Amino acid sequence: MLGCLRDVPLGHIIRLLSGKKLLRFPEEEDGFSVPETFQQNLQTADTGGGIDVDEKYDITDLNKNGPLSSTDLESAGYSSSCSSPVIWYGVDDPENPKNWSAGKKAMVYIVTPVYTTISQASVSIFTPSQMLLPDIFGISKTVSSLGLALFVFGYGSRGLLLSPLSEIPAVSRNPPYVVSITLFIILSIGAPFVNTIAGIMIMRLLQGLLASAILNIGGASLADITTVYELPYGMYSWAMFAFVGPAVGPIISGFAVEPKRWRFPLWEIVILAAPTLILVFLLPETSAPWILYARSRRLRHITNDHTILSQYEVQRMQEGGKSPSASALLYSALVTPWKINALDPSILFTTLYCCLVYFAYYLFFEVFPLVYMDQHGFTVGEMGLVYICVPVGTFLAAIPYFAFVHLKVHKSMRSADHPAKVEPEHRLVPALGASIVIPAGLFLFAWTGRTASIHWIVPTIGAMLVSGGNAIIFQSIYVYLALAYPRYSASLVGGNGFAKASVACGCVVAAETLYNSLGIGGGTSLIGGLCVLCTAGMFYLYFFGASLRARSRFAEKPL
Repeated sequence: MLGCLRDVPLGHIIRLLSGKKLLRFPEEEDGFSVPETFQQNLQTADTGGGIDVDEKYDITDLNKNGPLSSTDLESAGYSSSCSSPVIWYGVDDPENPKNWSAGKKAMVYIVTPVYTTISQASVSIFTPSQMLLPDIFGISKTVSSLGLALFVFGYGSRGLLLSPLSEIPAVSRNPPYVVSITLFIILSIGAPFVNTIAGIMIMRLLQGLLASAILNIGGASLADITTVYELPYGMYSWAMFAFVGPAVGPIISGFAVEPKRWRFPLWEIVILAAPTLILVFLLPETSAPWILYARSRRLRHITNDHTILSQYEVQRMQEGGKSPSASALLYSALVTPWKINALDPSILFTTLYCCLVYFAYYLFFEVFPLVYMDQHGFTVGEMGLVYICVPVGTFLAAIPYFAFVHLKVHKSMRSADHPAKVEPEHRLVPALGASIVIPAGLFLFAWTGRTASIHWIVPTIGAMLVSGGNAIIFQSIYVYLALAYPRYSASLVGGNGFAKASVACGCVVAAETLYNSLGIGGGTSLIGGLCVLCTAGMFYLYFFGASLRARSRFAEKPL
C-alpha cells in the first residue's frame, strides 16, 4: 500500500515535505544491498578506474541538478564502456509497471478513463448554451458555434508538442496531467464570470488546450502497464470513453440550460473536473524510462558511483549530453508529420480519412438540433438524450473488434517468431468493414432525418452506426501507423490529431452554411459520398499497402 502511495503525485509531495524520510524507496532503506549488476562498477571506482567523488563532486548537488551532462562525465573519466545502464532487478521486479499488482494497475485503468470522459465531456457540455448565445449577445449562429469549434481546435493543437514531450524520461507522464488539470480547473472557475462573447471564446480555446493532456498521453499510460496481448483490449476500451465523453456533455447540461442559466454548463465543468484532480493526484507514474532514470539517481547517491546511469542518460551521453532542444521538438511536432504526409501517399490517405470521419462525428453536434428539435419537436434536454446512441454504437462495435483481436491477431502473433512479423496491413481488416458501415449510417441518417414522417429512432440508428464505425477506423489506423512507421508514430499521431481537430473546427463553423445550402439530406449525403470514396482507398491500402511501404523511406520495410 505504501509503495503505491509513494509512486503517485500525492506521495511525491509527502516525500518532499518530509525530506524523503517518509515513503522511502527500497534503495533508500537501511540495509539495502546493491544488486550484483552494479558491483563491477563499484570495484572499478574503488580501484581508481572510476570517479573520485570526494575530489570532484558534491553528490547532493549532482542529484539536485538531475541527469549528468557529458562534460561532467568526461571530466570524471567516464567512457561508455564502463557504464552499466540501470535495468530492472529481475523479470519480476515489482517496480516494473508490467509487474504491478492488480490494485495498482486498477488505479490507472480507473483514473485514465474517468479523466478522459470528463475532459471530453467538456468539449460538448457547452453546446446547449450555444443555441442561446445569438439571442443573448446578438451574434450569428456561426459565431456562437465557435464555443465548440475553438475547444476542439485547442484540443488538437497542444497534442502536436505534448505527445513527443511526454516520451522524455525527465518529463514522464504525470507532470503534464497534474499541471494541465490544475490550470484547467483554475481557468474554468473564471470562465462563468466572463461577460463578453470574445472573452468566452478565448476561454473555450484555452480550456481545450489544457484539457488535451489525457487524450494525448492517456494511451501511453495504459500501454506502459499492459502486455502486448492485452493492449488492443485496453486501448479500444480507453477509446470508447473518448467517444463517450462528447456524447455525455449535452446529456448532462441539456436539462439545466435555460436563458437565465446559460452559464451553468461552465460551472458543471468545474464540478466534474474538481474530483478528477483528486484522482490524478492518486495516479501512479507509469513511464518505465522515468522509473529507471529515478532509480539510477538513487543508486548513484548510495554508491557514490557516477557511472551508474539510466539508458536515457547513456543515450544523452552518446548524443553529446544534450536534452532534446526546443527547436528539435518543434521540428518533430510541426514539420515531420507534414513532411511525411507530403511524401508518403499511405500516410496522406490515413490522415485525410481520419479527418473526414472526425468531420462526420462532430457534424452531429450541429445537425442534431435540426433533426430532433426542428423536425420532431424535442426539447434541448430530450435532444441531449439522443447522444446516448454514440456510446451504444461504440460499445457494440467492440464486439466484432475484440473477436478479431482474439481470433486473428493473437493467433498470428503466437504463430510468428516475433509479434513484429505480423504485417501491419493485417490490422486494417476491421477498418474494411467499418469503412462500409460509416457511409451506410450517414445515408440512413440523411434521408430519414429530413422529415418528421419517419420515426426519430431511424436516423438515430444511422448515427449509432457512424459512431461505432468511427471508433474502429481510428483504432485500426493508429495501430497500423505504430506498426508500419514505428520511428515516426508519435509525430504522426500528433499530426493526425491536429489535422482532425482543425477539420472538426472548420466543420462546426461551416455546418450552418452547409445545411442551409443543401438541406439535411443533401449536406449529410455529401459527407457520405466522400466516405464511399475513402472506402475504396481503405481496400486499396489493405491489398497494396505492403508494396507502398516498400517504396517509402519512412516505413518499416515489409518482411
